[in-house]
Amino acid sequence: MKDLLRPMLATLLAIPLGLVGQTTPDANQPLTNTAASASDGDLEEELYVLPEFVVSNDQDEGYYSANSTSVTRTNTLVKNSPISMSIVNEQLLDDLNILSTQDLAMVSAAIDEDPSGYSLDRIRIRGFRNSFPRFNFFKRNLPTDSYNIARVDIIKGANSLIFGQASPGGSVSNSPMLANFRENTKAVYAAVGIKDYKRTTFNANQIINDNFAIRVMGVHSEHGYDHPLKSNELDALTVAATIKITPKTQLRLHLEGVSATNRFPNRAMRDKTEIDDDNDQNNGYQGILSQADYSSSITNYEVPFSPDWVEHLSQQALDWIIDHSENNFDPITSREDLRNHYSLINSLNYGAVSGPDKFNDRDGTFTMADFEHEINENLHFNLSMNVEELSAKSLGRDMEGGVRVRDSYDTRIFGSTPLPNVEVGEQFIRTYWTKNEISTDRNGIRTALVFENDWFKAKNRIIVGWDYNSQTKKERVWDQVPVGAVGAVYGGNPLPPGAFLQDWRVSNNKVTDAQRAFEYISLSQPFTADRSILRFNEIIETDLLGYADPNNGNPVLGNLNNDGLAEWALSKTTFSKINSNSQWFAEQSEFFNGRLHTLIGLRYDSIQIKSTLRKVSLDGFHPGFDDGRNNNASVSYDKLNPTIGGLFWINDEIGIFANYAQSIESPSGTERTPIAEIAPPELGEGIEFGLRFDLFGGKLDGQFAYYSITKENDNEFAYSTALLNQIYPGSIYGGEFPENYFGANNDGYMNAANLAGRRGVGDKTRSEGVELDFTYNPLPGLSFLGSYNFTVANEILELHPLVSNPENFELFGRPDHRATFTGRYKFRDGLLKGLAIGASQRYRSASNQTRFDLHYDGAGNAVGESVASGRTDRVYLNFGDEHTTSAFATWEKKLGPRRSDPRLTVAFRVNNLFDNTDFSGRENYGFYRESRSYHLSGKIQF
Repeated sequence: MKDLLRPMLATLLAIPLGLVGQTTPDANQPLTNTAASASDGDLEEELYVLPEFVVSNDQDEGYYSANSTSVTRTNTLVKNSPISMSIVNEQLLDDLNILSTQDLAMVSAAIDEDPSGYSLDRIRIRGFRNSFPRFNFFKRNLPTDSYNIARVDIIKGANSLIFGQASPGGSVSNSPMLANFRENTKAVYAAVGIKDYKRTTFNANQIINDNFAIRVMGVHSEHGYDHPLKSNELDALTVAATIKITPKTQLRLHLEGVSATNRFPNRAMRDKTEIDDDNDQNNGYQGILSQADYSSSITNYEVPFSPDWVEHLSQQALDWIIDHSENNFDPITSREDLRNHYSLINSLNYGAVSGPDKFNDRDGTFTMADFEHEINENLHFNLSMNVEELSAKSLGRDMEGGVRVRDSYDTRIFGSTPLPNVEVGEQFIRTYWTKNEISTDRNGIRTALVFENDWFKAKNRIIVGWDYNSQTKKERVWDQVPVGAVGAVYGGNPLPPGAFLQDWRVSNNKVTDAQRAFEYISLSQPFTADRSILRFNEIIETDLLGYADPNNGNPVLGNLNNDGLAEWALSKTTFSKINSNSQWFAEQSEFFNGRLHTLIGLRYDSIQIKSTLRKVSLDGFHPGFDDGRNNNASVSYDKLNPTIGGLFWINDEIGIFANYAQSIESPSGTERTPIAEIAPPELGEGIEFGLRFDLFGGKLDGQFAYYSITKENDNEFAYSTALLNQIYPGSIYGGEFPENYFGANNDGYMNAANLAGRRGVGDKTRSEGVELDFTYNPLPGLSFLGSYNFTVANEILELHPLVSNPENFELFGRPDHRATFTGRYKFRDGLLKGLAIGASQRYRSASNQTRFDLHYDGAGNAVGESVASGRTDRVYLNFGDEHTTSAFATWEKKLGPRRSDPRLTVAFRVNNLFDNTDFSGRENYGFYRESRSYHLSGKIQF
């Protein structure tokens, strides 16, 4: 599809450009004389005849933006809203080269990156995951890029009133650039930089006549990284139109096509070598570095397979490892010993096991129509519609084995556990290829009726709305298997058509190379594109030849040879359909000549979900009738979510505000619990209060706020298999789902590899903190923007009643402190007139990545399990503070004396100015920070 889509985008771009070219006025004439009736008069109509649903920027200065529609979808002065919000305007987007949602972490301390491994749009706001941005209030799965974005609103808190289903931490909504009647403009932009950075954009606004304006925007972007296998590429085109049907009726259209390819290596490599185990083969793994998820441990953490994390290990934990491994054949005796264990991996090959062929493609279209009508001076109506179509496909290694480094293999796998384990003297990864295809169709409708009045000696704005959203999602997943594995015959019994696994093999962790096309990739060999084993093909290969079971001499590792052939086998299919109907109202009131502002709202959401999930690998293809293996499920949710808030200006400069809100966010429909039930909705509840200030004649504006948010059924909460095993014990569910459990009678530990999903139920998490946000414009041309977040608590409040030790579970990867500060100065006269310089600083404090429980016996010796006479000490692993500095300089010059003459802008930007490349972490994995980069850009506007 990509081969066709990008030429189609280019063709689509040429059509409106031709129209623009035919209507372009003489460049030698001042634009004020061009379409005069469509400039001053129509601009006045745009700002005052239809003000309710259009953001005006006439009060913006520097990085300060005065108005937003994200409070009640109507144009509202932000400082008079009791809702917390940060606005990233076009100037700030341009200065810091903010291209994706993750880049917003550079300007808002409420935001933390939350990389997904395939997207740049997933973040956390106030400690809670926000999986997708919004575009003009509509959910969006397609990648976003700032080429067609006028501003970004960051709305903080548990508020579903305007956005409907929303994360309780907050939401991000991008406001699109609109076709306008101000003037005809065209701009061409190009940038080049190190790490194969290339970016070109085109933006043209053309007034066709008094009632019709069109805007065409396009982008081509390529971006490389330090890692030689990491890159992303995006092509997109937008055509926007504004049509004045009558002086009081307006229609805006947005037609966009996107084609994006991300090639991201695995974001983690995990240590499965168990280097810190003791020398007892009969007691299973007893160390702390490779704590297996399926063990009885409450933690799910295997340390990064990299020498660069070792310096962050506490001395007590290192001493415990030295003591615990002292009787081993190759004991750890020092910190340098531990570093040497990981010496084959560095920043250039970390996560490189998928080679250069791993990719994630996302292509599709995003269209919107906004209809607005002024019924009378007190009554306004808005209707918005959206259609999004997304087609995604990806290729990569399996996420279970593809990130884990081993140095041994189990022998006699059909014997009793723990299985005999033999070291091969070589570090390797055991993995196989997977691919998937996803199609998502989303339709949305939003309506709002606004009634303004002056009842009860107050200015009131009452909004009544109805929203409808529908999403259909289909996914198909394939695994690479040896030729002949599908439908194989075992003991005279053939597998169902399409199946390649047996339940008992999966439930007892006895899937071998006969069922999956496992390849064995040695870390001692180079991770280069010329190695066949790193490229996608249909040959099963291995770097580990000749290994045999020392007990009987039989070959192991699947009898692999270099001419083994593989094929694709359909592994899983999912289908989900989500419909939501919502009715809502809001009332904004202003009392006492603008000193008191109130917001009251209530939203009712009715959500229906239908979903199927078929494990083709076990159950085979759908037979054409209901065989009970499709996991059909249908659920409905109904929820009332109130919002209430108030702001009171004590004087002209200081105000106090508070708000309370609830939120709901339905699961995707494909998210399941281990027993294949649709995951429950995520529910949020939050309070917030603080000070709002507007000092020095409006030069210093901002707020200081306290917040406390509770979320139930958080999809970000990482359920370890041990925790899921307590919630879904085999003694209750093993009979119905035997493939999910190890052991006799299926009542042992869960088999993580075959769960339908990893969502649990009954968890409640809380995020509590304080924030400071401000903009300061002390002098003309000088702007500052600052943001600080201190997390008081980000913790688990409750777990499922079957969990026996909820107090032992913690949330990891959450920093206590985040801060950002940006400054910009533009010279307004003299020799440096037109030059602007600035810098941005971001700070993120160290966060705990995991907890090590160090057990000691009565004599103080390190032991693998707690003993009655001993003690257990808890120590934590964190990777230290992060500091990131960026700088920019831009120069603008008018190329002639006439208003119609072109304007040239040249910019130079540096990211990570001081080249801080420390090993760092997010959630429960480690990664290498990106080194310094810089690029030069030029833009001509005419």
